[in-house]
Amino acid sequence: MKKRFVVAVDKSTPEQDQAFREWVSGSYGWWHWISSMWLIVDLNGILTAMAIRDKVNECYPGVTTFVVEIREDGSTTWSGFGPKAEERNMFTWIRNNWD
Repeated sequence: MKKRFVVAVDKSTPEQDQAFREWVSGSYGWWHWISSMWLIVDLNGILTAMAIRDKVNECYPGVTTFVVEIREDGSTTWSGFGPKAEERNMFTWIRNNWD
């Protein structure tokens, strides 16, 4: 089953983008016309939001990221890397409003 993902990356370098492009070009369809966003299609249905997050963190170390899976039934899963401190948690709004 085909899986679709949206990946957002904050403040990347061309070298980081190239490393991620090399990974995603190996097995997946992708679109990257907006500099901080990737659309990825996995025709084999193997990828997960968490697996992409881990690869993004490898290519973009220390960079704030967010990965969303858009499922065929309209539901979503998500995963990310960014500030999680009590006073500044980038996931609080998402947990409270998106899920």
